[in-house]
Amino acid sequence: MPPSGPSNRAALLSDLAPAQLGNLDAAAGLLGSAWDIASTTSHEERRRRIRGIRRRDIGRWAAEPSTRRIDELLGGPGRQSLLSRGGRVRALSLA
Repeated sequence: MPPSGPSNRAALLSDLAPAQLGNLDAAAGLLGSAWDIASTTSHEERRRRIRGIRRRDIGRWAAEPSTRRIDELLGGPGRQSLLSRGGRVRALSLA
């Protein structure tokens, strides 16, 4: 089955995040929006992609507030996923 429009949007937003690393808040916001879309469409492949970008491209800023918010949203290391707890996942508001 080909990816849906929302699934493609999640992929696009997550792929743009590494380009925003000069502005960590913007990168985290893109990943948060991508996660929201991927979660509402139950698209596990997109969620894996987002987690990989977080780990590979944003990992060196683990102590930063923006990164910690992403970790909380994604159910980061040692944390139970918001989805598995039945929580509603929403895009990060970093404004």
